Amino acid sequence: MTFTVTTASGPTITSLNPASGPVGTSVTITGTNFGTTQGSTSTVLFYNRIAATTVTSWSATSIVVTVPSGATTGNVVVTVGGVASNGVNFTVTGSSSSPGWTFVQDNPIFFCAGNVTSCTIGIGQIASTTAGSIWVFQIQVPNHGVTITNVTGGGGTWIHCPNCHVDNPNGFDADAWYNLTGNAGTVQGITATLSGSSGSFISANFYEMLPPPGSTASYDGSGNAFSSAACSTCTGAAISGLTGTDVIIQNPGGGPQANWNAWSAPYITTANGSGICLNCTSGAAPTVQFSGSSTHPELMAIAFKSSLGTFTPPTKQYSIRNYTANGGQTCTPSGCTLTIPATAAGNLLFLESGDGSGTFITSVSGGGTWVVPSGPNTCRLASSIAGQNMSASCAYVLSSTAGATSLTITMSGSANTAFAYWEVTSTTGGVFSFDTQGSHVDTSRAFNYNGQALSLSGSNDVVFQLAWDAGGSAGPSYYAQPYSTLTANYFFFNQAASVIMTDSGPSPPIPVWTNPQAGQDNTFVTGVAFTTSGGTALPNPPTGLTAVVH
Repeated sequence: MTFTVTTASGPTITSLNPASGPVGTSVTITGTNFGTTQGSTSTVLFYNRIAATTVTSWSATSIVVTVPSGATTGNVVVTVGGVASNGVNFTVTGSSSSPGWTFVQDNPIFFCAGNVTSCTIGIGQIASTTAGSIWVFQIQVPNHGVTITNVTGGGGTWIHCPNCHVDNPNGFDADAWYNLTGNAGTVQGITATLSGSSGSFISANFYEMLPPPGSTASYDGSGNAFSSAACSTCTGAAISGLTGTDVIIQNPGGGPQANWNAWSAPYITTANGSGICLNCTSGAAPTVQFSGSSTHPELMAIAFKSSLGTFTPPTKQYSIRNYTANGGQTCTPSGCTLTIPATAAGNLLFLESGDGSGTFITSVSGGGTWVVPSGPNTCRLASSIAGQNMSASCAYVLSSTAGATSLTITMSGSANTAFAYWEVTSTTGGVFSFDTQGSHVDTSRAFNYNGQALSLSGSNDVVFQLAWDAGGSAGPSYYAQPYSTLTANYFFFNQAASVIMTDSGPSPPIPVWTNPQAGQDNTFVTGVAFTTSGGTALPNPPTGLTAVVH
């Protein structure tokens, strides 16, 4: 007897009519495999998982719904029996929604050193700038009463931040200027001139942020704060009277941050230790945790609004629960142990390795069922850099078990191996799945080089990028996190860095890494992306994010 097993196809949307309209609009969704009637697990979701609660009719090929309150521009998805359809864009008119602000870069200008009266951004220190972005040039010096008197270079008009100068009697001085109209493609030649000598050192940072698509940015406020008493959990700068949905930049403050999430939510802690608040409507002072209790920070904050004013940003689909970088330990084919924060259930676990001996992860146990990619164009890659066989590899769990506090890792050989470990949560309860990966060796030895390009099949992913750059790299652009207590975003000395982008949207920009040691050695990069079932699509990232590599 022969049995034929057939698999039902999932729902497919072919069109929306109309494809735009305000909340309350009746929309006909045409397609296939919707089911003859609406089942208990069948839904129509507008962008940000806003369910259509008014369903006028439902058939196998046509559904009529009303655009629900709270809907914003983005993909409409039909789910039948837990299986999601493709997404088709619906534009909500009269809506105050927007994809929001985009982090572009926060790079330390580390070649300005000693007792100086000016600081110039040289080649290999910032990524090529993007059209329409805002820039901030911020400095910190030990001499008191020192301000930035002028900034030149990069085009546009540089403006002194009104309330960014802070003079800490028990610490240092900080100040900042900003530019709303700088030239795209700028990679060097921006100079800050000081009112006096810096003292024994100068610390400088260059920030770049991009306003929502179709909008222009303007200054919205600034503030400063300092602690006369030593603190470990310190209060940042407050800004009163914000008039839009803003981006707020808080400088690192002069002391090493305590951990990857040192700045209180909704701020993120960048690899440079700064606090960045994307799409914020409150200028309330955050807190920041420093390593040790002897820090006297001097903090400044500057906020920018867009021409959209106040808008509703997307709800994040992913959040980082934990990040750990160990800096290196002896690991062998017999195994080594990595201590991690206790895991929660149902999360994505991601592990990257790096060493200078050409070894790779072969197995991992603890916290769930691990997958170890291998073969060409995967996260497993080795290359001769600086006379050593530098290597990287990865492993992942798609649904973690709760309570794991350590991982047992076996390697293909014995080496001093460093690990970067991540735990990521789906805020919508989606189930993680692998999307895509890739890697390549960059032989250009350029000052700026691209990360790994990835073609996503998911509509909104978590993307990890790794770069191996002997001597260290700044950046990359668009990937703000993590801050590592080792150094910046490195997990293997100052050579291998692991970074993350949550809520990538369907077409994430390719990151650009900066390489001050250009001309010395090749570099290599890897990229791995994960998505979730039932997730809704974010709008495409703003236009103009294609890397310009010089």
